[in-house]
Formats: sequence, structure tokens, C-alpha cells
Amino acid sequence: MRLNQGFKASIIIDKDGKQRFKFKAGTHQVAVKVVDNEGLESVEVVKLKVNGVVAAG
Repeated sequence: MRLNQGFKASIIIDKDGKQRFKFKAGTHQVAVKVVDNEGLESVEVVKLKVNGVVAAG
């Protein structure tokens, strides 16, 4: 997947490394970009399939 073709990112600045997001059922692609203190960066794209509702525990 190319990030510049149809990719619409929700930018979340997070320095703790924890995120919560509720996905609707279906297939989603999640991209995570990290940047270190020296400006080096990396992007990982993960395909996520959600089958239904997951109850919080």
C-alpha cells in the first residue's frame, strides 16, 4: 500500500504509546508512524479485520 494513494490519516500525537479507537465491523488498514528524537522515522501498515462488537472488559 502506498500511503499517498487514498490514505486518509487521523493524526494522533501520542507520547505514551497507548491508543484506543472503536472500529466498525469490516476491514481496516491501520498505519503507525514513529519518529525518534533524532528525526528518524518509520511507518508500519497493518490490515485489521473486525468481525463485530467487542465488549469492554
